[in-house]
Amino acid sequence: MATGADDQREVEGRRTSEHPSSGTGVIRLFDPGALRRQLADALATVASDLSRLSALGSPEVADILDAQAMMAEDPTLVERLVARLAPDARAQEVELDRSNLTTAFLSVANELRAVGGYIGERADDVCDIGTRAVDLIFGSGEVRPQYEANPESILVFDQLSAADAARLGAAPPRGVIVTTGGPTGHAALVLRSLDISAIVGCSNALEIPDGLVVELDPIQAIVMPSSPLASDRSPEPRVRRAIARSVLASGAVRLLANVGSVADALEARSQGADGIGLVRTEFLFVSQEREPDQGEQVSAYRAIMAPFEGSGLPVVVRTLDAGSDKPLGFVDLPREENPALGVRGFRLARQLSGLLERQLSALAAAKEEVDAVDLWVMAPMITTIAEVEAFTTMARSAGVKSVGVMIEVPALALDFGSAAKLVDFASVGTNDLVQYLMGADRNASRLGDLLDPWSPVVLRLLQSVARWGRQRAVPISVCGEAASDPLLGVVLTGLGVTSLSMVPVALGPVRTLLGSVSRTEARRLAHRATGVASAHEARRFVATALGLG
Repeated sequence: MATGADDQREVEGRRTSEHPSSGTGVIRLFDPGALRRQLADALATVASDLSRLSALGSPEVADILDAQAMMAEDPTLVERLVARLAPDARAQEVELDRSNLTTAFLSVANELRAVGGYIGERADDVCDIGTRAVDLIFGSGEVRPQYEANPESILVFDQLSAADAARLGAAPPRGVIVTTGGPTGHAALVLRSLDISAIVGCSNALEIPDGLVVELDPIQAIVMPSSPLASDRSPEPRVRRAIARSVLASGAVRLLANVGSVADALEARSQGADGIGLVRTEFLFVSQEREPDQGEQVSAYRAIMAPFEGSGLPVVVRTLDAGSDKPLGFVDLPREENPALGVRGFRLARQLSGLLERQLSALAAAKEEVDAVDLWVMAPMITTIAEVEAFTTMARSAGVKSVGVMIEVPALALDFGSAAKLVDFASVGTNDLVQYLMGADRNASRLGDLLDPWSPVVLRLLQSVARWGRQRAVPISVCGEAASDPLLGVVLTGLGVTSLSMVPVALGPVRTLLGSVSRTEARRLAHRATGVASAHEARRFVATALGLG
C-alpha cells in the first residue's frame, strides 16, 4: 500500500480486521467521501505501476498498458465504484472488504461488456485493474503468478493479465499456455509482441502434467507430447506449472467455524477462523426447566461473540433449532412419529408465541455490547417464501441488521431465486438438505450411500443456490459436515459458495488444500463433478485431478 493511502486510512477510516493468512478484512470508512479517496489513491498507485511497466516494453505493450493506466486514472471509474459500494450518499459509515470491492469491479466490467464493441473490450481491463487495486488495499500473499525463470520451460497459467504477461519479458520462457482468455485478448497480444509462443484459452491446460516434455503449435493452437526426433534437442521444453493466485488468496471464500460454546469460539479464534459461520444456540436452552430470561441470553451471546471482539469478522447465529427430536424442558410438545419432518426450527414459532422474538431481541442487545463484531442471524427449517418474509420482518423489527435463512429443505433451495430477494445471506445445512432430498434418514447407517453430499444431484442443487446468490449478491455459506471435507471444499468453492463453516479442527486441512488450488481449477473440477454418474465417481475424479487419489 502506498504511504499516501495508508495515511488516508489512518485519518478517515479504520481497518477492523485482517487475517494475514487470507488477506481478508474490513475497512470501515467514515463516509462515502473517504471511500472515494481510498479508491482514488489505490487506483493512482495501480496506474503508476502500469505506466512504469509500459516504459520498459515494446510500443505494442506500451499501448495496452498505457490504456489500462488511463482507465485506472479515470475519475468516472471511482464514481461507478462508489455508487455500488455506497449507494446512500449520506451514509455515516461505509464498510469496504475484499468481497464487496471485487464484486463492484466485476459489476462495472459486466456493464461495459453489455454495451459491446470497443467499450465492451474494456471490461477485461477493468477486471485486471480491479484485481490489482483489491490486492493493493487488502494485501495478498500471491499478488502475481510465481514461476521459476527458465528459458526452456513452457509455463502453464490458469489466468494471465496483460501486465503479468509483460513481466515475462524479463526472462522469457519457451512458451506459455493459459486456461482462460483468447487469441485476441491483451495477454495474448503482449505475449506475441514479446515473441513468446503461446496458446491462450486452452480449457484443459491445468490437466497437463508438470514436467511433461511438450511442443506447442500456436498457429493451430495445439499442445502435443514431444516426438522422439524432437528429443535430440537439448535441453527439452518441459511444462512448469505457474503458481496462480489460489482460491484463498483471491478472497473468493472465507473459512469460518461452527461453535456451540464459548470454548469452541476461543478455539475458532486461535485456529485463525475468518469468523463464526454457525452458533448453535441450543446450548443455552437444553436441560433448562424454564426459558432463559433476557439478561441470561444477552450474557451468553455476548460471551460467545467476545473472542472476535474488535475483529469486524462475521458471527453467524442460528436461532433456536429444537423440537420433539430435541425437546426443551420448559415446552410441552406432543410426541411425533417422525420428528425430523415435524415441528422444529422456525416452525416452533407457530406453537410458542414470543419465544423467537425474545431471542432475536437478546441477540440484537448483545451485539450492542460487543465492539466491531458483524452479527448475522438466520433461522433454521425455513420452507416457504411466506416463512422467509415472516422471519426477516421479525428479525429486522428486533434490531438485527443482517438477516438470513438456513437452506435445509429442498423446497426453499428450488425457490431460492425468490427468497434471495428478501435476505442478506443464506447458509446451507447439508446434513438435513441431503436427507430430505434423498429421502433417507441421516441416522440410518445402512443408507450411507444415499446420504453422500458428493452426489451429483446434491451438487447440482447447490450450484443452483450459489448461482442465485451470485445474481442477487447474496453470500452463500455451507455449514454442514460437507464443509469439513477439504476435497469437497474445493468443489463447493468452484460452485460459487462464498464461505465454508466447519469444526475448528478442520480449518487447517481445508485451508491448506484451498491455498493450493486456483479459482479456475476449482470451477473446472466443480463442473466435472456435477456431470458424473455417482458420488464415488465425483470424489475419485477430484482426488485424482489434485494428485490425492
